[in-house]
Amino acid sequence: MFLMKKIFLLLLAAFFSLATLAQSHWQPAQLSLWNPIAIPRYDSLATTNLAVGIGYKVHTLQGVGGAAILSRHMGDVDGVVVSGVASLTKGKFHGIAFSLLGNVVRDSASGFLLSGVFNMNLSRMYGVQLAPMNFSIGDVRGAQLTAVCNVGAGEVHGVQLSGTMNIANRGARAAQVASFANMCFDTIKGAQLAVANYSGDLYGAQIGLANMCNGSLNGVQVGLINYSEDTTSFHKLGLVNLNPRSRYDVIAVGGNMINFGVGFRFCNKYTYTMLGVDLPTDRSGNITAALLYRFGARVNLFHNRLYLNPDIGYMHMFQGGDEVDVREFSLQTRVSLEYKIGKWLGVFATGGYAWTSEYKRPISYSGKVLLEGGVSFRLPKEFK
Repeated sequence: MFLMKKIFLLLLAAFFSLATLAQSHWQPAQLSLWNPIAIPRYDSLATTNLAVGIGYKVHTLQGVGGAAILSRHMGDVDGVVVSGVASLTKGKFHGIAFSLLGNVVRDSASGFLLSGVFNMNLSRMYGVQLAPMNFSIGDVRGAQLTAVCNVGAGEVHGVQLSGTMNIANRGARAAQVASFANMCFDTIKGAQLAVANYSGDLYGAQIGLANMCNGSLNGVQVGLINYSEDTTSFHKLGLVNLNPRSRYDVIAVGGNMINFGVGFRFCNKYTYTMLGVDLPTDRSGNITAALLYRFGARVNLFHNRLYLNPDIGYMHMFQGGDEVDVREFSLQTRVSLEYKIGKWLGVFATGGYAWTSEYKRPISYSGKVLLEGGVSFRLPKEFK
């Protein structure tokens, strides 16, 4: 009799416990074949601690979820989710998500999202996204790491590291590092490192082969070609530095070391750079071909008519044949006086000094005084 009474009390306690769970909408665990085939079935108000199956569907997950194919969360997630194909979360996500195809979070996400193909967040992202492609429609606070492309449609604060391209749409306080291109369509405060870099206002550094700042430059550009909307070149270190007021000259020159040469000069307000092809005479008296680069300053002496142009330059000379292959280089310094005849034409006379040597014997060099003269032709603005 006592035993029967005890069993009855236990069953009664179990009944009230189940009733309490039903009223609180708490599911300790869900085992799912594919929704709606699940034990217990999907409850739009329930909080689940453990969900496993081929494909499961729960509302709020606080704990662990594992699906062979697809995991679906109609509410928030706070925990760890592992999916064989994809993970979908309509609410907020806090924790770690791993899937072979993709992780999609409709609300904000914080934590670590790892995927074999893509991560997509339709609101803010706090944490790390790691996949071949990462997309965040809202702001990013953390890191996006990818082999192909990172996209932050909002502001990006942190790091974007890509094997190909990074994009920040609404500004960045970040470092963007990519093998091909970085683009920030608003103000960036940080650094961009890639073959090609683009930004609005720049507070920091752009380092690459081609850099473009489509706003104010409050940092430095280091590359072969640098462009910014400001009119000073003091923040640019490169072979060619340009701005909207840059003007372009075609140069023809001859002298005691150069038989004939042509060049293309990129003129800014106070500085200029020049690329040219020359036919100089080497140390043996032979005519060779040469590539020339110069960087210099422009000093306006008289009413935009008379200019003093000191510069330094480097010349690579090469002469090849069946029996000879001689390559020389020349370090040069010049000072030229240029007079503008009208708006488009100018004449100049140059004096300087050159140190010439072979690459295989750089210590053995010969010095020579340079005397040159030539003409310059200013290309019209429409050329730009």
